[in-house]
Amino acid sequence: MNKVVIFGAMPQEIVAYNERVKSGEWDCEVFVESTGVGKVAAAMVTQKAISERNPDYIIFSGVAGGLEAGLKIGDIGICEIGIDSDLDARSWNPSLERGEQPFSGNRIYRSNENLVDIAFDSGNDKLFRGYVASGSAFLNAEEKTDFVQNILPELETENVLPNVYDMESSAVMQVANQNGIPVLVIRAVSDIIEGNSASDFNEFINGAVENYVGVVDHLIKKWNGGK
Repeated sequence: MNKVVIFGAMPQEIVAYNERVKSGEWDCEVFVESTGVGKVAAAMVTQKAISERNPDYIIFSGVAGGLEAGLKIGDIGICEIGIDSDLDARSWNPSLERGEQPFSGNRIYRSNENLVDIAFDSGNDKLFRGYVASGSAFLNAEEKTDFVQNILPELETENVLPNVYDMESSAVMQVANQNGIPVLVIRAVSDIIEGNSASDFNEFINGAVENYVGVVDHLIKKWNGGK
């Protein structure tokens, strides 16, 4: 029987997933846990879950700010790539790039290709291909504009720029990748490039959770162990 760890940062997500677990719909062993807020908390929880649970794969859902024109509130990014937008050692070694970890050469982290494919096969028409930048600050509209103008160009990877921003995803992806555990990051857009997060955030998150829980349901039912 497959073992799955599902991470969420919002209480509404944890409740929704635990309800699915209790319903018995998922024919696998599912552990639902909160990452907490921020990259350090998320990395600690991820490593602990891997060490204790040894899951077949990890799903991390949540919300993120949109960085790309055309994204709408409620759109859902299937994040194929993640990067730590804070990490910058170029003043010490100019040959490094923003996000690159010194001595390792690691700069970007990836969701599992098979999980990505299954997610896009779910039939959800709000999905888009995501590249998530993770920082340590909650960005308001002014800060987001500054980020897009001054930092985003330095994060280009494989001719693409990050299109969503959050505070945890790259850490979860990094730990999962380094442990060889397949991972998928799912991010609902809570605010677009021109503005702050939805005025009624609780109402927004309830609707977003209902939407991407369906994608997670499809993933769990269709996962075939491909890595």
